[in-house]
Amino acid sequence: MLRKLAAVALCAASLSCASEKTIAAQYLLASSQRYNVTHDDNGILKVNGQRVHDYDLDPSLRKPGSIQKFFESNRSKLEVSRIGNDYAIKRHEQLKGGGAVGAWLGSALGFGGVHGITQGIVAVVMAPLYVVNAPLAYGVHAGVTAVTTALVQPVAITAGVVVGITAAVATGPI
Repeated sequence: MLRKLAAVALCAASLSCASEKTIAAQYLLASSQRYNVTHDDNGILKVNGQRVHDYDLDPSLRKPGSIQKFFESNRSKLEVSRIGNDYAIKRHEQLKGGGAVGAWLGSALGFGGVHGITQGIVAVVMAPLYVVNAPLAYGVHAGVTAVTTALVQPVAITAGVVVGITAAVATGPI
């Protein structure tokens, strides 16, 4: 009798768990991939077998059918965090755009931003000389600009590369 009861309980447990689907690692932030995140057909999310309460879910995941919409968007990732003995899940949207376009824009902004700030500082420092002697100021400004450009160029290139890579990673492929 005990064996039959255990078999029925095991069968019932396997039926209730059969409808749960594991969320693939591609939909989780890297820091959250150590957790086993599952969902069922009713949209109930579980982390390591423990149900996540509605108030610990991102508001966009509380509505019925929101899990299917999450998978269809393909531009979001889930972040799992611990709150005491419970878990919380947040949804992170990736920026719309393209990796190559984001990289180009980011590098232009990083490079141009460093040069723009440098030239702005040179202009502010040179302003009093323009008031006193404008013809002399043009020559001095050209010399100062040449020197500062040569000094700032490596910083501008580095800023362009860093901001370009950051923008490319943030925007991801189209």
